[in-house]
Amino acid sequence: MNIRPATTEDLPEIIRLVQKSFADEVFTDHDEHNLVKRLWTSPSALPQFTLVAESDHKLDLPTENSRDPQLNFQQNKQLAGFIQFSRLTVGNLNACALAPLAVLPAWQHHGIGSQLIEAAHAKIAQTNFDCSIVLGHANYYPKFGYQPADALQIFPPFEVPAEAFMVKVFRPFTLNEKTIVGYDPAFGI
Repeated sequence: MNIRPATTEDLPEIIRLVQKSFADEVFTDHDEHNLVKRLWTSPSALPQFTLVAESDHKLDLPTENSRDPQLNFQQNKQLAGFIQFSRLTVGNLNACALAPLAVLPAWQHHGIGSQLIEAAHAKIAQTNFDCSIVLGHANYYPKFGYQPADALQIFPPFEVPAEAFMVKVFRPFTLNEKTIVGYDPAFGI
């Protein structure tokens, strides 16, 4: 799997990838693919942290009814995953948002999302960003250093379970009062 910066030429395939990735998700408005398009041209876009996972072959998993655990490979490159970051406002902090992270269903549970997060975090850690915010699965993101944001006085501008709104600290900071996150208008919040 090759993790590399996303390019404008990748955008049509990224849009399809994101749509397919979120098609069966329950806690979503199924608009992530449009969010990608809106953020792509936004002044808050962080293309240096926007990455794709590219495979040297296409992967087709057996159908749910199949008992054959063999994976079927086709010889073509395929984008298997995508991660996007954008700037957001968290008081006086230099902060970014991880949204979205998407992996094609056929490639899920193969470590692609983990590779994308780790690669992006390595790049972010070399900059002056203080933290990254994510709204996501509380049993997934903590393994990458995310913790409930409310413990650091950071709160979302919408109702969401506290355990799903998380922050990863890259540089230590202290907020002395409740701070509401300000998202790019592309998020429609």
